[in-house]
Amino acid sequence: MRTLTGRAALLFTAASLILAACSTAGPQVSDTPSRRMVDLTMTERMTFEPARIDVRRGETVVFRVRNVSNEGHEAYIGTEAEQVLHENKHYGLGEGDQTKTAHMGYGVHVAALGTADLVVKFDQAYQYVIGCHYPGHYAAGMRAVIDISE
Repeated sequence: MRTLTGRAALLFTAASLILAACSTAGPQVSDTPSRRMVDLTMTERMTFEPARIDVRRGETVVFRVRNVSNEGHEAYIGTEAEQVLHENKHYGLGEGDQTKTAHMGYGVHVAALGTADLVVKFDQAYQYVIGCHYPGHYAAGMRAVIDISE
């Protein structure tokens, strides 16, 4: 049996980490027509309204995200662990650089008093969170829960 050494081992390890990162069980961005629209409002009080959303497994939802505050926000959808990883992407960024964070298809940045649509298909029966990770927003409680049922 051959063992990997040096560069080959490093390349194998890097490729394994990349494949593992790409195989998360998150929701999927969807281009399919949806029968369900959910209005999601971002407020000055650092909240999402509604704070809890029920979705059936396999359902595709169009989130109409409205920012009614005078500052930018984001709506990032992921598990609680994914929220922690995404929070780290925002850490240390200046106010003007917040929109440079990538969402990998699971979120949108919404300017002050703006609106954006996010279409997501929920294939896994997990509990997801919608969070805003602009400085201090998630820590202030700017999150909503998405419960997936069978």
